[in-house]
Amino acid sequence: MASVFEGLGFKATTNAKKESRKASPIEVDVWASKKIADTSFSVYVSCKNWDRAVDRSVIDEETGRVLSLREWPQLKVIIAKESLPPLKR
Repeated sequence: MASVFEGLGFKATTNAKKESRKASPIEVDVWASKKIADTSFSVYVSCKNWDRAVDRSVIDEETGRVLSLREWPQLKVIIAKESLPPLKR
């Protein structure tokens, strides 16, 4: 996934340690950033390489992780094999 963002001109880091608002740093699967005009555009990517479908609890957990970051990304991406039907709605 990092190579996709690098191909788009982003600086991408895998297993990035990002500062938290609370305590210890939060590890992010891929953190990509790019300077666009006077703004730094950042992307948070979480890769769920699981054999099972992703449900609402996973999305809630990821939302909490993002909200705990000192720097909030403009785009959040979750990569998963599949999601359960209620989540797709």
